[in-house]
Amino acid sequence: MTTHYANLIRQAHATSAFGSFRELLCSTDGFRLTTPSPLQLAICAIIDGAPLGDLWDDPSVRSAFGGVKPMTRRRWEEILILSGIRTGKSLIAGAAAVWATQKCGFTPAQGLTLGPGEVPRVSVLSVKRDLADVVFNHIIGNMQASPVLSSLILEEPTSDGLLVKHPNGRPVEIKVVAGSRAGSSLVARWSAGVVFDEAPRMQGEEDGVVNLDDARKAVRFRLLSEARLWYIGSPWAPSGPTYDMREENWGKPGAKVLVVKAPAPAMNPVYWTASRVAERRAEDPELSRTEIDAEFASPNATLFQPELVQRCVRQEPPQLPYEEGQTYVAAMDPATRANAWVLTLVTRAEGKIKQVGMWEWNPEPGQPLSPVEVMRQIADICAIYKPTVLKSDQWSADSLADIAQDLGIPFLQEDFHGTELARRYLGLARRMEAGMVELCPDPRVFRDLVAVRRKAAPGGGVKILLPITRDGRHTDSAPPLVMAAAEYMDDPVPLVVAAEKTEADQLEEQEDAEADWIARLASGDTEAADEFDLWGAEPEWD
Repeated sequence: MTTHYANLIRQAHATSAFGSFRELLCSTDGFRLTTPSPLQLAICAIIDGAPLGDLWDDPSVRSAFGGVKPMTRRRWEEILILSGIRTGKSLIAGAAAVWATQKCGFTPAQGLTLGPGEVPRVSVLSVKRDLADVVFNHIIGNMQASPVLSSLILEEPTSDGLLVKHPNGRPVEIKVVAGSRAGSSLVARWSAGVVFDEAPRMQGEEDGVVNLDDARKAVRFRLLSEARLWYIGSPWAPSGPTYDMREENWGKPGAKVLVVKAPAPAMNPVYWTASRVAERRAEDPELSRTEIDAEFASPNATLFQPELVQRCVRQEPPQLPYEEGQTYVAAMDPATRANAWVLTLVTRAEGKIKQVGMWEWNPEPGQPLSPVEVMRQIADICAIYKPTVLKSDQWSADSLADIAQDLGIPFLQEDFHGTELARRYLGLARRMEAGMVELCPDPRVFRDLVAVRRKAAPGGGVKILLPITRDGRHTDSAPPLVMAAAEYMDDPVPLVVAAEKTEADQLEEQEDAEADWIARLASGDTEAADEFDLWGAEPEWD
């Protein structure tokens, strides 16, 4: 090992390939970000310790730093870039890793002398190995394509590692580190820096074995002179280490961590045009918050906005009549004691998923519902509409299947949760936005849908929450509606482009809504309070 690395040192030349991070990132001999935005240039200037100059006059730059001008002469050891998608995050992460191999210090004058066989490491760590590979592929591709950068490669790259020549001739390794081995891998040798890719999706020490807190602790005292910790990614759940970093440091004088909140249009205005941003907002407003606006997700955001649900409700009749030639799907959420037993029928007509009707059975105190009796009544309804299937969840599924068979009802148990559950709920919401859903005019359906919450899951994705409302309902009509509607979610959803509202328009709408609500409350409308106060106290989550 010692002889091998000694040979590498002898064949190297102590020259620096690039004079600045900006040159490395933006030049055609570097990572070829040839049309950098003002904000990307400002990030480069801060890394290089160069003055911002006229860049600070750009509104997108001021906003990205919370209106507080960062100290460019200060060397920031930790840098958090919270950015939207398709903004060059992975490219910047790759350039940061290569820059770290050129800037790390390990000379006697810098307080450290490495032995002949000691090779510092720049680690690229992500929540999953394949995500870290994206950054590593940027590094390999750009270095091999550039005559200048390729001259720094000391050996043929492996699938997860690369030896790069430091200006003093020593080799420095770039290594993709598996998240599950983060702590132990980061302390294996001296660190020339760490790039935490998709850092906002990494959790804290209280959330599990693989976490950002452990990784930071493991590497802090192993950092070489000039080494940095980079945290790069799109915001997600409003919790965890990067969320805390943002809260404690963004826009704060004397911050310990440099935090950049970089909305997608500010980082890549060429791609993120006003029309494209409007299209994405219309498609998924909550996801746009994280992937375009670079904001952390709302803690428990309403999935079905009240005005959206109301727009989908037909005036009449409460139940659509049976029509020959139509296909129908039934779904139920059975219960016998605490909750309501709910049945929903759905069909597709006129390009819409139509809720035919909703039927509900409620137990009396001390008198649980009889599954046999409820199923008989359901059989009478099914005899009218002739559904192709009656779907149900796993609750007493075996017993209910036997009862359904005796009554001649085609029964199907469905047990979906996690990603599939979220996909179905989000699919219904998107079709409601596109005007492809018609709901029956039952106030219980309205109240149950607007009570459904979506929460950003720790490792990415969305978790669906079904709260218990103040009157004891468990959003009982929502699950069977989603279960039945899923049968008709094969149609593509047309893109709906919403016109952006001005701040004055939004304020006027809010004032009108509040005035209307106050007037209804003053007139004695008891439903007014319920519409704006679903719980009255802390909600209980399922």
